[in-house]
Amino acid sequence: DTHTLEFTLADDAVYQIHVSAKDLAGNDAESRTSAIFEIDKTAPVIIARDSVAVKADNVEFVDIYPYTREKDPAPTIEFDDINFAYLRYNLTKYSPKEDASGATKMDPVTVFAPEDEKQNGKINNKIFTLPDFVEDGVYALEITAVDDAGNESLLNNNTYIRIVEHDVIAYIMDSNIAAGTGLYSFQYENGDAISKRPDNFMDLRICVITARESQAEVVLRDTNGKEYPTNAKARTNSSIYGVQEYYFDVNASFFKETFQDDTDIELFLTVKNEENRIDLGKMHIDNIAPECEMPKGFKPWHWYYGKEDRTITLTGINELLDVELCKVFDNGKEIAFSTEKAADQDSL
Repeated sequence: DTHTLEFTLADDAVYQIHVSAKDLAGNDAESRTSAIFEIDKTAPVIIARDSVAVKADNVEFVDIYPYTREKDPAPTIEFDDINFAYLRYNLTKYSPKEDASGATKMDPVTVFAPEDEKQNGKINNKIFTLPDFVEDGVYALEITAVDDAGNESLLNNNTYIRIVEHDVIAYIMDSNIAAGTGLYSFQYENGDAISKRPDNFMDLRICVITARESQAEVVLRDTNGKEYPTNAKARTNSSIYGVQEYYFDVNASFFKETFQDDTDIELFLTVKNEENRIDLGKMHIDNIAPECEMPKGFKPWHWYYGKEDRTITLTGINELLDVELCKVFDNGKEIAFSTEKAADQDSL
């Protein structure tokens, strides 16, 4: 007979199992000993920011560096675990850059730690030091600690804002490429606008930091300078010496209510602060159905004689298609299709 011995090892510890078997006749089997192994179900935890102890559940953090903190060392974040393996991180930097038109843009750039030679978003240190923290801008850090057993800490979202040489810094909060939130809910990673219907926008949260109290507002601006006020009301905070914080909510309902007529337009989401202007991202609002040229003879109840296959091509499609949402049916049955792009127009 074959017998199975089952037991539960509930505690985190180092184990070695010794098993000896004896049958009813008193015969002893050779004892067996397992390899030494460890049970580890404990996840790493954050223990400090800038060498100051924090609680393990303190996973969201915003720190502002005005001119009074210009000489402060770069921020650090520290984790701990007895079997620590590595830190997995994603650091996005939004720096104010002026373009030829005089507008300031806050384009996102991915930044890697100096010790991350493969630039794969992993380092083997328990302490993460924010790299290149010398320019004004927003540094959005998402970081997770992982141990040898695969246990992961809570995701830590840390935002550092440096405003020393500029009067205004602004950014769209909760911007995550993978989740498609914030900036990436209406703009691709390469900076191109995502074509969206007015009823397909998300709520947007915008933070504006100014060196002094001023009249900040959020608008949409087209390429000709025409503005569409969002009428977003600001929540203010002046608790940090040397700066004024403004928090705006642009609700999804604003886009639906404002752009009800036929609309096909590219707009910049812009923060205005007296004589300053910061473009946070580009969006394409489109509630006009795409148009195309139909082949001659392709019309309801038209007959194609013979048994050979036919290729039907729709040309001159005047908009970029979302191929995953396009459907082609033959006699009620969905069939495959292909698309081509030539001379800035699509065909299907």
